[in-house]
Amino acid sequence: MNGLVEWLTRRTLIAALIAGGAARLVSALVGLGFHARDDYFHVLAPALAWLDQPGFVWETSDLPGAGLRSQLVPRLSELVVYLSRTLGVSEPESVLRVLHMVAGAYSLLAVWAMWLLASRLLTPRGARIATWLTALHFAMPYLGTRLLIEAMAIPPLIFGLYFATMAGLAALFAGLLIGLACWLRYQVAVLAIGVAVHFVLQRRWRELGYLAAGGLLALAVQGCFDTSTVGVPFLPLWNNIMANAAPHEALTRMSPMTYVWIWLVLTIPPVTVTLIPAMWREARPLRLIWLPFFMFVIAHMLIPHKEERFMAPALPLFLIMLAAGLVRPMRPAFAVWFVAVHAVALGITVTHRSQAGQRAALTHLRRDPDARAIVAMGPEMPSFFLGDRGLTVRRNGEVDAVWLRRTMRDLDAAGEHANRFLAYASDGFKVALLLEAMALDCERKAVFESSFFDQLAYRLNPEHNRRRGPIVLWTCERPEVAHAKVFAPATPR
Repeated sequence: MNGLVEWLTRRTLIAALIAGGAARLVSALVGLGFHARDDYFHVLAPALAWLDQPGFVWETSDLPGAGLRSQLVPRLSELVVYLSRTLGVSEPESVLRVLHMVAGAYSLLAVWAMWLLASRLLTPRGARIATWLTALHFAMPYLGTRLLIEAMAIPPLIFGLYFATMAGLAALFAGLLIGLACWLRYQVAVLAIGVAVHFVLQRRWRELGYLAAGGLLALAVQGCFDTSTVGVPFLPLWNNIMANAAPHEALTRMSPMTYVWIWLVLTIPPVTVTLIPAMWREARPLRLIWLPFFMFVIAHMLIPHKEERFMAPALPLFLIMLAAGLVRPMRPAFAVWFVAVHAVALGITVTHRSQAGQRAALTHLRRDPDARAIVAMGPEMPSFFLGDRGLTVRRNGEVDAVWLRRTMRDLDAAGEHANRFLAYASDGFKVALLLEAMALDCERKAVFESSFFDQLAYRLNPEHNRRRGPIVLWTCERPEVAHAKVFAPATPR
């Protein structure tokens, strides 16, 4: 045992990569699902459309968020899906696992980058802690496999910070890599500004020039890519800025203090009372880390639209400060509690199947030979999970009698009679009344429950977490169709 401990200590990076890789593999294979709707509609949906619909133009499509993001990540996802299909992997869940495994492998670069960065900023013990936190902190394997937008920016950001610790021409690579991170997640630009301010305060004018040159080079590459994909340089960036300047009323809004509470929870109360002072004392010299971090958090506090995932790119900076604080001895009871909470949380996050009820309902429809057209009032419909059935889908975000009647009329006129209806369980009574008023013969309904933790999140905040709640599926027919089925003559054998 002592030999193993010594080996792990001397070979921190190798051991952390192995352990982090195992955690990410479990997350990809077992913890099926997306963290956020954007990871499907802004990444996988356009990737699938490009593969299946020659001539598809994402920016002018009716996909949610079309035109708000660069095509870089969706195009990379398209390549992964194409290779999966080429190798014979076609079942939706299996393709998703392959995509998550590739994303998880990419996220391991953050472990290597953190080892390099922390080795320059912290004591050897602090560097080991930071590396292990990047590999196995309960948020990192989860985000690295299932958050296909914000988490993609983490590896180049950490590598960029590593080069920013050096003098001379290295700052050029810092600017280039941080610029790449900004391309992957535009809001990372706030962190880039923080790094530039750090250089100004240190009077590192030459490095500031190199940093700017590297950032401009990254911008030039991004502009060329945008021109080749959407025809106008930086058009997705501009659309994103305009959308965030006047966010849609349906987007999530939280208190400005929301992000402060998130970071405090990550210090694991009641350990917080001793850990926060230790983090401040030890990390105070690390202005390259805490200045961009605080600027990032404050900037997002001022933006009306808030989601917890927006903090993901800043998580590695928090982990460095956390590692600095953990170098100081901690009371035994606090240490046991801190490690136990992280171990349990890691087990939960890598095995958690988010929005399982939605996928179960869509998988059921994919395997339903009698399903013709589907009408959803509330639940989102990632057609990816319906496979290649070619089922007609109509969806409205709310229960609306006028919309339902018009949709049914349009489907009937097209010869596609809807016979499957979906709704959130909370709207089940209203939808059942509407189906009855439409003179539909609904012979049965099925309820698809989500995982335990999704159910818990739904019960704590039903309005914000509706998509994590149970989903109801009605199997319906028009009375004349149902009557014809009952009295249809037997098929000769």
